[in-house]
Formats: sequence, C-alpha cells, structure tokens
Amino acid sequence: MSSRLSARRRFARSLPALLLVGLAMSLGCLEPGNTPLGAGSGLAPIPEEARVFSLAGEALGLRFTRLEESRPLFATEVLYCGFDEASGFRAEPVFRFDCSRLEPYVAGIATARLLPDFLRADVEKPWLDDNPDIDRAVFVRVWRLPDRDFETEVLTGLAAMTGAWPLSASPVALQAGSEGLPLPADSVEAWIAADLTVHLALGYEDALSEPGLLRLTSMRSDSTAAVLRIDPVSSAETVQSTETILDGILAAKDDQGPAFADRLLLATGVTRDAHLIFDLPDSLRDPSLLLVRAILELWPDSSGLVGMGPSDRRDNDLGGLFLDEGGLTLALQAVDDSLPGSAGIETGRVLEARLSVFAPYLTYDDETEDQLTATRLREPLRLPLTTWLQDWMNGEDENCGLTLRLSGETERLRQVVWHLRPGDPALAPRLELLYLRRPDFD
Repeated sequence: MSSRLSARRRFARSLPALLLVGLAMSLGCLEPGNTPLGAGSGLAPIPEEARVFSLAGEALGLRFTRLEESRPLFATEVLYCGFDEASGFRAEPVFRFDCSRLEPYVAGIATARLLPDFLRADVEKPWLDDNPDIDRAVFVRVWRLPDRDFETEVLTGLAAMTGAWPLSASPVALQAGSEGLPLPADSVEAWIAADLTVHLALGYEDALSEPGLLRLTSMRSDSTAAVLRIDPVSSAETVQSTETILDGILAAKDDQGPAFADRLLLATGVTRDAHLIFDLPDSLRDPSLLLVRAILELWPDSSGLVGMGPSDRRDNDLGGLFLDEGGLTLALQAVDDSLPGSAGIETGRVLEARLSVFAPYLTYDDETEDQLTATRLREPLRLPLTTWLQDWMNGEDENCGLTLRLSGETERLRQVVWHLRPGDPALAPRLELLYLRRPDFD
C-alpha cells in the first residue's frame, strides 16, 4: 500500500512538468524568446483552462531608473560630427597622426589639410552607406588636443577638455568633395621637425550648423579614412600624406530634459541601460500556481529612434540602426539586488542574452516580385519573464526588477525608446500572466 502511495505522490509531483510538456507540444512555442519581432510571429493561443492576470498602464506602475555610462574615445566603424536634437547625442571626431612619418621640407609648406573621408557605398556592409545628414550645413574648427590617454580616459567633448586650442582661424564647412580642412603651415612644419604625434579634433560649431550628425569613415572600415596632406612651396619637393593611426569620437548625450521623461530609453556609445521595476500582488505568490507564460509588452516610440537625423526617423525609418540582417538585440536580466547601480547589469540572472528588438520587415515589389527591405517597427517588444516569475511565485526568487542593455555597446551611436505613459492607452506597457492551478491529488 505504501509503495502505491509513494508512486502516486511521485506522479503528482511530476504532473506539472508533464502538463507543461503537453501544452508546449499542442500550442507550439509559448515564449517569443529570440523570435524576430515584426516578422509575422505571434504569441501562442491561450488554453481554455488557463487563467489570465494582466496589468497595463497606471495599474502596472512600471517605473525605471536610468543606468548611465560614458566611454573613452569611442572606437567605431562610423565617426560622427554634430549634434542630434531628438536623441541628445553630440559627437566630435578625433584623429591621431604620427608626424615622424613625414620628411621636413627645405622650402617650406604651401598648404596643409586634414581630409576626412565620408561614408560611401559598401556592397558587403550596406548599413555603412547611410548618411542622411550629408547635405546639412555642418561647420567645424580643427582643434589641437593635449596628449591624453584617449583609450582609457573618459572625455565628453572639447568644451570639457583643458589645454585644447583651435587651429582654424574661422569655422569651415565640413562637406563631401571639398578640398579638406586647412591647417596652419607653420604648426605642421613644427610637428614634422619634432617628430610629434598629434591629436586633431573637429569641433562642432553649434551657432552656424544645422542640427544633425554627419557621418565619416573610421580607419576600422578603411585604412585611409582620414589623411593629413601637405603640399610644398617648391615644385622640386614632393607632396606628402599620412593616414591616421587612431581615430574615434568624443561623445556626449544630453537626455535629461522633459522630452525624455516618461519614456524607456536605451542607447549605445554613450551608454544608457535601464532598471525596470513593477509590483505584483502577494496573492500571485502561490506555489500552487503553474505559470504557462509571462510577457511584459512595450510599444516603441518612433520619435526617439536613432538613426542620427530627422531623415532617419521619417515614417519610422530605422536605417541608422541596422548593423546586419539580424537587426538589433538586447540583454535582459533579473536583478539580484534592489539597488543594482551601473554594475548590477553584469551580475543579474540572465533571462535573455540576445532578445530581438526589431528585425527587417520584408515587403515585395508587386511588379518585379523583388524583395524590398523596409525597416518599420510594427509590433511591440515582448520581454519573456516566465521562468523568473515562476520562481518568484514559488518563493525561490525576489522581484527586484529587470535590467535591459542594447547589444553592441561599442559599435556605434544608437538609441531606441519605448512608451511608458503614452497618451494612447493602447500603447501603454502591459504585463500578462497566463497560469494554471496545479491539481491537488491529496
């Protein structure tokens, strides 16, 4: 008799797992996981016997803390110059040249110019051919920077740098196809004579420029991205040039104003991670509840997407966000400590390492049947929380919130924004829990 009772108890304990397996087989995948959003995927249907608990908008009480981090000289395939109003990104490119590579001139230097390279078409990397602000009026001065540890020291722009001074007498338009940016000949002669390594920066002139971020090629995508060119006074001496040996951008981000309130913002370059918190009723903390699915749904705010200029955001266009065919992903973690700080992002329980934020939304030309790659966000971001919240229901984990971080923190400047308190209730954050009650065999 006792053996039969113990067998029944073992069966009762294993039944929840069997039920989940049966549900998964009959309904398909219950969580989106790494399924690309915006590509026709959807959530599984709700079982008839399941109960649904949902909170949305003010009832959910979703709140967040922004985790901010600035980086040293930002090494990336794309350099930027300018200021983007919608995102608050400000960027000024820096170039390092080794003048010991150049020979001194006997008769002197006629002209010396810094020649940045603008983005151009690349068959293998089409996302690099993305320069919506190339026709904007962007004015700069060339600055000489003091010797600093640009690879480890965090610098947030020329305005905050002691010992930098302008080399240009007046602002110059930064334009593709121009003759470059003039440098004082006597200064360049002195650099060559002393075999100096110099750092030159393009200081953005706000008063003269149109807002926007002009994109330049980095040495990481082209070894001759920026060149220092010298023309001699005497025709008997040769023209010389040397390529940059290091480049990057001094990047800063001004996103503390009212335009950024009540929105969940993630960014890379000048990193913006997020710590999300929401509360659940104690009545749900019940081990007899078997959680089938838990999804937190966030709708994108297209006005805050980056792309780096107004043309990138037109009609929800995300051209500036594409890195490859896989789209953009984020890391999702449950927080172990209720006050995670910026380090908490590294120590939480990983729920998803590469959750798709968006993917190409494919359309086809009706006449040619050629595939067209549109880049529109047409669905919400769905954060899968099932395993974590089941542990919370069982009393095995605590709800100290979640941390979110965009992938590719050092690849380029990017920003994605989601609604927290939108005017349209249909776009409000929504948490939905789908659960069953475990059978009681006792």
